[in-house]
Amino acid sequence: MEKLLKAEEVAEMLSVELSTIYNWSHKGKRGVSKIPFLKVGACLRFRQSDIEAWLCPKERESKPQPDKEPEIKKPKTKTGHRKKKNLYIDSLVESAKADVLID
Repeated sequence: MEKLLKAEEVAEMLSVELSTIYNWSHKGKRGVSKIPFLKVGACLRFRQSDIEAWLCPKERESKPQPDKEPEIKKPKTKTGHRKKKNLYIDSLVESAKADVLID
């Protein structure tokens, strides 16, 4: 049986804040699906293989996919502030993904 990771371990593995992991697991990230997780009691747990598949979606496409929830598109904001913030976060995520894949 595969070891389940705590949210803190996933945050450390991806070099992001713990709150980011909770946000990604519940709300998802713009253009990217939610991080797959399991609920054990009131705690979130993550399979390392699921996280790796989430980080590398091209590899995941070749594997059979369970039915996914339809993505809900958020309305565009009139100000560019949110868009700039998302671009910054996107660049941080891509950097974290690259770091994880290199190690």
